[in-house]
Amino acid sequence: MVKVFSGGVARALGFLRCHGAPTVTRMIKTIAFDADDTLWHNETVFVATHKRLCELLSRYHDSEKVDDLLNNTERRNLERYGYGIKSFTLSAIETAIELSNSQVSADEIRQIIALSHDMLDHPVEILDGVPETVSALAGDYHMIVITKGDLRDQSRKYSLSQLDPHFTELEVVTEKDPATYERILKRHRIDPDEFLMVGNSIKSDILPVLEIGAHAAYVPYPHTWVLDVADREPEGPRFHELERIADLPTLLTRIAGLFPPPPPSLGFLSPQLTRLICHLSRSCSFLQKLIHSSKLAVSPTWWGRCPKTSRRWATMCASFVRPMAASK
Repeated sequence: MVKVFSGGVARALGFLRCHGAPTVTRMIKTIAFDADDTLWHNETVFVATHKRLCELLSRYHDSEKVDDLLNNTERRNLERYGYGIKSFTLSAIETAIELSNSQVSADEIRQIIALSHDMLDHPVEILDGVPETVSALAGDYHMIVITKGDLRDQSRKYSLSQLDPHFTELEVVTEKDPATYERILKRHRIDPDEFLMVGNSIKSDILPVLEIGAHAAYVPYPHTWVLDVADREPEGPRFHELERIADLPTLLTRIAGLFPPPPPSLGFLSPQLTRLICHLSRSCSFLQKLIHSSKLAVSPTWWGRCPKTSRRWATMCASFVRPMAASK
């Protein structure tokens, strides 16, 4: 036997029946991309420079010792110098002085500085699939770049990449932690539910974003800086892992399916009725079962209340009445 409801409750039940609970009715509106090793190559340049630095200092110690001391020096200097090539250069000079017991020559220091110049002058090499993906998404999403590093160097690479027309903002930050992401989202008036961060660093691009309740897409890169290795693995429904950045449009389609926006034709629902729907969907498990098993139907008594001149409204009304008619 079919139970028939009418009025506001009927609308609430019909909404639940056709569209599910509105507590997760959000889709991605803003996409933020990390820059280094997400949009363009970066760590490969540092790896090559590390190798040249080890060769330069080989008369003092082997490469393993040079690497270990350099990593420790960089870790110690992060608070002073931050991230980027200039920070690396100062730490490399300090490492050379310590390894050589202050015997490093002026010519060797000059060569270390030359290594940093080569890095700063290195051409920007865009990762495969980035131009096509960014171009395809730019028309449908608000897109920004959030990256760590030296402001001047990152701005240079951003401009040379020729990707800048697709983005509205370049955010160069001193650290990527939850507080930093919250400040950026607040400044741009972005809801975390509608935000997706795309990057190659679990530690910097993924974990802090998940912590503030937003979405994060991990795109692995072959090399990870030892100081950027995470101490735990990300988890949860808002964590997404991609094989390559070209898979991003497919991910966005899937997220839109899991977190669909509310149908625009349901604007007639009052705030009070919307709250009722939320309450029913969260607290009445037995009602959920009835709805999903299609044992509830909605009365068409409010059909006439919808403007007859709007085809959209008429189609919506039909979607409520059709299940009841089919059950008779």
